[in-house]
This record gives sequence, C-alpha cells and structure tokens, in this order.
Amino acid sequence: RQMADPDKRAPVRMVTPSDVLREDGSRPRATPGLSTWGENGFLKVWLNEKNLWVLRHQQELERRMIERANECPDPDPQRRQILDQMLRELLLLQSSDWAFIISKDTQVHYARQRAREHIDRFLRLEQALEDPASLDDAWWTRISDEDSIFPGLDHKVIVGGAATRDGARLGS
Repeated sequence: RQMADPDKRAPVRMVTPSDVLREDGSRPRATPGLSTWGENGFLKVWLNEKNLWVLRHQQELERRMIERANECPDPDPQRRQILDQMLRELLLLQSSDWAFIISKDTQVHYARQRAREHIDRFLRLEQALEDPASLDDAWWTRISDEDSIFPGLDHKVIVGGAATRDGARLGS
C-alpha cells in the first residue's frame, strides 16, 4: 500500500528484472550457488552412478541441439517444427523426475523407458532434418500430441534467441 502512495513511498522504484536489464549502466554480477530442494540440499539424487547414463545422454543431446540450431539459422517451416520438437524432447529428457525415480528405486523400469523414449525421439527427429519427408506422419502426429509441452517454444532459445516466436505464448 505504501508503494502505491507516492507520498508514503520509500525512495525506490518498482521495476521488473527485464526493466533493469534494458537500462543503461553497470549492473552487479552474481553467480548463484549450486543448490537444490533435494535431499541434503545437493545433487546426489540426480548425480550418482545409477543416473550417469542419463546425464551423458543429456549432455550429448544438448551439444547436438546447439549444433543443429546453429546449422539452421533460418529453417523452413517443416524443419523449424522438427527443431522445436527436438528441443521439447531434450527438455523432457532433462526432467528431474526420471533421474529421481531411478535414484530412489521407484518405478525404475518406467523412468528408464521414458528417458530412452525421449533420447530415441530426439535422434530420429535429428535424422529427419536431412529429409523431413522421411518422417512417418502417424509417428510425428503421435509424438507431437504426446510431447506437446510449451507449444509456443522456439528452438532458438538454446542459442540465445527468444523463448517464443513473435506473438506466440510459451504455454497454452
């Protein structure tokens, strides 16, 4: 209430982080410390011998996603859809759920299966970048429906672009 009343307000401005970033002038640098809400406040649930294979795949697919995005700076609409879906598959692979489930030995088979599905889908989509017509329509429709997280997602976000295309929303 005091911030709404200029006579009672402290000498501060209400701005968003985006407003501050658009302003000229120096800004302090900050490096957030590594932390997690997980057990004991560090990453042992995700970074352990049970999950090393998932982490290796995540890192490799991240590298490949960045390469593909850089190789296709202005893709045609079909390749753009493929690249966007590749990024969705990567994000779904990176979901902490799978590694958490594997680490905690609950429904391990399901979690491994889901991780493998996202890896396989990413790799199949990556191959289709060469020849988008090679994609099986039924398969494409199924995975596009199943893995439709962030419908407005723009794959270029992985190389510093905007998260969405102009006029699009990240969520539904």
